[in-house]
Amino acid sequence: MKRKPHHRPLAPRPRERPADPAARAPAGGRNRRRITLAIGLVLAGVGAAGLAIVTRGLWLPSAADRGSDQPTGQTAAVVGPTSPPPAPPGSTSSPAASRQARDERAIDLINQGNDLLARGDGAAAIKTYLEALELMPEDEDVHYNLGIAYARSGKTTEAEKHYREALRLFPDYPEVHNNLGNLLAQSGRLEEAVEQFSEAIRVMPDYALGYNNLGTALQKLGKPQEAGLQFRKAVQLSPDYWEAHFNLANVCLAQNRPEDAITELREVLRLNPEFEPARRALANAERRQNPLAN
Repeated sequence: MKRKPHHRPLAPRPRERPADPAARAPAGGRNRRRITLAIGLVLAGVGAAGLAIVTRGLWLPSAADRGSDQPTGQTAAVVGPTSPPPAPPGSTSSPAASRQARDERAIDLINQGNDLLARGDGAAAIKTYLEALELMPEDEDVHYNLGIAYARSGKTTEAEKHYREALRLFPDYPEVHNNLGNLLAQSGRLEEAVEQFSEAIRVMPDYALGYNNLGTALQKLGKPQEAGLQFRKAVQLSPDYWEAHFNLANVCLAQNRPEDAITELREVLRLNPEFEPARRALANAERRQNPLAN
């Protein structure tokens, strides 16, 4: 039975207030780090969108692609509008103090939105992110989180709009390229999805999730050889990435390479012994390898 390739779902992470609000960088000019934290397993045989929520402040190493949930604790500055609103008449607050208060309020709203989304309250999360967006209209991360919230709520038009706005503000944002690619793939726009996944791995060449999702799109386009190369790259970058091993095994079976499929499926079961589709696929591959033994 042909099985759907797997994407890895991702999770939000808390956003920290900056220690020094003066250390602000212009939008689009930061050295962005990866945010690829796995929060659960994909249901057997069901492809799920590789979604992530970014909240500037912490970054995760490549082990996050393999299911780690421990951030390293590195912080970065918050980016907001370059021109803070003027202080009310008669106020003694400095522009810097007003800007800091505004940014801290926006950060609190983003974290509240993440909590609401984690609890499954998409409507409330969207409302909260929109409040944050009023305070930080040029912040790509708020647009990114809104894209995720709308996507999870089934509002794909709004999700695409906010993903694209995030990319307008910060074109080299691999997680947004990845999520937009998944959104496009789910609506059947596979060629456009391939473009987005390709951009994600161009920006972040060690982005295992991006290679896996690019392979998935290529496989759906009927390009198993190209897909296999992407899945192979994903497992080279992240050896414990069992979903990519499973996808690679499916390509091997489609190419009548049961021996290679067996190797990959055994690795899947070593990493995730409870994944029954891999167990069934392994039995099928072993029958194909030794047809006379049945």
